[in-house]
Amino acid sequence: MQYSVPYVSVQSYDVQYSAFMQQMNIYYLDNVNKRSARVIMRAFAKNPAIEVEVRLDPIPATATGTEVTVNFFPYNMDTNNTFYTDSSAMEMQKRQLNQRPSWNLTTHQNVSANYYPINQAIVIQDENTKLGFVVTNDRSQGGSVFDNSRVELMHNRRLFLDDERGVDEPLSENGTFGNGITIQATYTVHFVDKTKTYSKQRFQQLVIDDPLQYSFAFNYTISNITSDLPLEHLHHPFLHSPNTVPPPIKIVTYPLARNTILLRVANIGDLFDYPANSTLSDTVAYVDLNALAKNFFAQANGN
Repeated sequence: MQYSVPYVSVQSYDVQYSAFMQQMNIYYLDNVNKRSARVIMRAFAKNPAIEVEVRLDPIPATATGTEVTVNFFPYNMDTNNTFYTDSSAMEMQKRQLNQRPSWNLTTHQNVSANYYPINQAIVIQDENTKLGFVVTNDRSQGGSVFDNSRVELMHNRRLFLDDERGVDEPLSENGTFGNGITIQATYTVHFVDKTKTYSKQRFQQLVIDDPLQYSFAFNYTISNITSDLPLEHLHHPFLHSPNTVPPPIKIVTYPLARNTILLRVANIGDLFDYPANSTLSDTVAYVDLNALAKNFFAQANGN
């Protein structure tokens, strides 16, 4: 098995505190090899997930190239060489090192043979305690789990030799000034005990897929119309059985014409995320389209 080795060492760090968040900034620097990076870790008071923002500065040129991975180590977890990855951000699929479900795998390329596309999450679970460790990403990457509990995601790589995979050119993005490109990606991690509760993976997916949008107005004047819509004017469009997991509903809207929108409603819940002994019926959610339409109208018109 090939192992990851440290890419760059920590130079300094600082910590910031507030009423709702704690943040640690970690700075990495290697003047000899011209390597640098920055990691920001954020822990929120009301969110079980820890956010890890990784900015990797351009990978310097070497003889053959360098692959840089981000690794997470939840120690003392017995995964039995098993992990789970999403299928196009939907159902989680079971993966086992050096195994395939329908045929016998024989390979001498242990890393590439066990790398899978990670579009939204990669999860490991302790076989004895059922404690799960969830890592989500904000973009599609390759990833795997080695050493029983080391979660690895490919952050960036720069190669200077053709890998003989058909493109007939090295994988080197030189950037504006020919020195490579800076890659910044955000990951979230959280633990979940499925004997007691449900995974927050899908709700974190909603936050990643639909981040806050910033709008700017110039020469703006305040009108007499209040900007706050009373909560009593809003309806509850999502219904589910009591004592079950709140449904992770994703809503996408497309404007078609004046006063006309196309509405897409999707239940992205997966039985894999639910507590132990849950059944497929527990993932069912009902949407009151009439209430949902009234909410859209109220938010657009202020009444």
